[in-house]
Amino acid sequence: MPLIVQGEFGFATEESFKAFKETSDKRFLLSRTTIVIEKKGNNFTGFLMTIIPDKDYQLANDFKTIK
Repeated sequence: MPLIVQGEFGFATEESFKAFKETSDKRFLLSRTTIVIEKKGNNFTGFLMTIIPDKDYQLANDFKTIK
């Protein structure tokens, strides 16, 4: 699957985006997107999986959930 990405993109909960707007801390905007490829016999299925932590989770884990 050809995939080209230039620049940055991310997903955030509404609460995390509000925290970013209040603090200008870009760590509130962090998410992680990974390509997942599943093989069953001769068939392959690929998809993008995105992890979007909420504000409380980010603060409780010192933003270390997304590396």
